[in-house]
Amino acid sequence: MKVELIFKADQPTRNGRIYSRQVLERAIEDFNQRAPKFGGPVTGALIQRLESVSHETLSLEVKDDDSLWAEIRVLDTPQGKILKSLMNNSIVGFDMKGMGQMNDNVVSDLTIESIDYCDTRPPAKEQQ
Repeated sequence: MKVELIFKADQPTRNGRIYSRQVLERAIEDFNQRAPKFGGPVTGALIQRLESVSHETLSLEVKDDDSLWAEIRVLDTPQGKILKSLMNNSIVGFDMKGMGQMNDNVVSDLTIESIDYCDTRPPAKEQQ
């Protein structure tokens, strides 16, 4: 299953960070090469804790329109079942967790750690 991440290259994210296409492509290439060295796909979580593993990320790519896509496999775990339900019934999104250098909200030297589910609804005070 392929899922689109909730941000695009060269555009501010919800938290104001900007990831250039070049930085993302480099980080994605590194991510896709690292996964097999660690025994296979990288696991992801509903709420970014090990006991919450819900899916595996098999690969990442940047499309021509600068959107980011991840190929994932939802696992048959309690959290995986919740994720399937959320994907079928709610507004859900996927985001990446990583580390990098930041200068004026522009990220460089990015290392992607995982792709995780996130709630895409605006905070309660914005939902009016």
